[in-house]
Amino acid sequence: MLPRISDSLSFLYLDMVRVVQDDTGVCAQIRVDGQRTDTVYIPTAALSCLLLGPGVSITTRAMATLARHGTSVVMTGAGGVRTYASVLPDSLSTAWLERQVHAYADTERRLGPVA
Repeated sequence: MLPRISDSLSFLYLDMVRVVQDDTGVCAQIRVDGQRTDTVYIPTAALSCLLLGPGVSITTRAMATLARHGTSVVMTGAGGVRTYASVLPDSLSTAWLERQVHAYADTERRLGPVA
């Protein structure tokens, strides 16, 4: 079954944080002052896209978890204005959609017997 976009949050924008994978999930670590760091967990399975602004550091383990959950990652400028790079998981390929469109657009295939 294909995941439904309506089941996901649309996007989350982060800047000036460190994104890491710990024992329980992916989290954003925000340094409040020299002594204290706050941790906020990111709902990776419920996100369609994670926008990373300036000052974000992300670990390889966190990126692997995001890819495994089908979350796109986009590296942006301040405020999400420009896009510099993006990572699209293989699970979000449009290959099946393209095959369905070709089958529907071809009258003989659409009205013919199912193979």
